Amino acid sequence: MIKLNKKFFILKDLMLNIIGMFFVTGILQLVVYPFLSRQVEPSNFGTILTVIGIGNALAVIFGSSLTNVKLLTQNEYVNELKFKDFKALVLKSILLIVPIMTAVSILYSKQSSVIGIILVNVITILIMLRAYMVSYYRIELNYKLILYHLIITGLGYLFGILLYSVVKYWEVVFLSGEITAFIFAYKTTKYKNEEYKTSQLYKKTQNEYIQLIASSAITNVMVYIDRILINPILGAASVAIFFIASLMGKTLGLVLQPLASIILTYISKDLKIDKKKLFMYYSIVITVSGIFLYILSIVFTPTLIKLLYPQSFNDVKDYLNIANLGAIISILGSLIQPFLLKYCPLWWQPTIEILYGTIYILGGIVLMSFMQLYGFCLISVIANLIRLLGLLLVGIYYIYDLKKLKSYN
Repeated sequence: MIKLNKKFFILKDLMLNIIGMFFVTGILQLVVYPFLSRQVEPSNFGTILTVIGIGNALAVIFGSSLTNVKLLTQNEYVNELKFKDFKALVLKSILLIVPIMTAVSILYSKQSSVIGIILVNVITILIMLRAYMVSYYRIELNYKLILYHLIITGLGYLFGILLYSVVKYWEVVFLSGEITAFIFAYKTTKYKNEEYKTSQLYKKTQNEYIQLIASSAITNVMVYIDRILINPILGAASVAIFFIASLMGKTLGLVLQPLASIILTYISKDLKIDKKKLFMYYSIVITVSGIFLYILSIVFTPTLIKLLYPQSFNDVKDYLNIANLGAIISILGSLIQPFLLKYCPLWWQPTIEILYGTIYILGGIVLMSFMQLYGFCLISVIANLIRLLGLLLVGIYYIYDLKKLKSYN
């Protein structure tokens, strides 16, 4: 059993992380995006959402995977190996990011300029670096610096809004936040001490990095599948409509996910825990929470949209309930995933994600051709519901040892 005082400090550190995430997410969702939506045409706002969404997904795929590799291998990189290999992997990641984001900018933005393409690439690289550099805080369990880092990032976004009034490039809003975050992380971590040298562990570390990139790619791409799929079929304006319509559900999901992760972290550390009861109670709690959040979204979403996006309310009002339902079901599925990682064979998770992605993409293309944007909202609900049920069934099968019960019969 973990001592009570140790649990308290772990909870305090995790809460600092959550507060920081809420701060930067709140600034983006409640200030930055509503501000930009008022400055540009709906189709241009949809383009911004698409480009920055793909950039975020790409940066997280590389940056977070690199962080996870560093956390997993930290005990191997000691003494003279301590600051080797990772900057070389960072450089390789940048060389992959630049051509991809250049192609994305040209493909999705009809008015892309050389300056705009360069800025988008710089933003994506800085997000990737931010996702990686936070590994130093996590290794040292320094959650206060994580909190300060996220606050600094949010304040940088606010400063970027002021810069926009001068230069009129939407990219400067995000660039300001990411430059501020990079400077803070550079000053407060040992990233500057890393060398562009490789060690005897490089090949092994690179292979693990590639595996993590492959496993996280589907999950992160699906987070922004609405922007990737809707834009070429229905246009950028429809991307903006879906983003605004599902805003409440996705934002409320951020409240549930970290809190559930904290509870799971504490309970899973007790080796004497009854995993069957844990899974049953946990499933009931998140289901009830999901229903409660959906009711909240039905009640408060119209008011929130009128406040943040008054010019778009008439365009999104018919999609609010179904768009938020799909977003909330998606969160419930993500909350079940830790159980598959802990109690089930690892190959089940990518299998379900691939099935989920296939249904989402093919179903989205078909339903959008018949029902336009409402068809995409509908497939969001269907695909996420299938994913949730699949995760639950696999969890039940292994956690309740149904295979063993079947052999007894």
